[in-house]
Amino acid sequence: MLAPGYGIMNDAVAAAIRDCARLDGLLVEPVYTGRAMAGLFALAHDGRLPKGKKVIFLHTGGLPALFGYATELRRMVLRKKSRA
Repeated sequence: MLAPGYGIMNDAVAAAIRDCARLDGLLVEPVYTGRAMAGLFALAHDGRLPKGKKVIFLHTGGLPALFGYATELRRMVLRKKSRA
């Protein structure tokens, strides 16, 4: 989830951002929260979360960071179809 580097979005992060916004109306930024959500999605996909248990993702902010990534978000997130 960390490649290609700090503050640089990858496809997994873009998909997590897109899916959170489209499915739940949740806006997450690409530096911290989007990466954490992509990691959570990967854990779920790999079956590494306990079956039948609730998982809580605590979103603590980051909304202002979206403005700094507007061009990249438009390019990576809006142009691709969602996984769901």
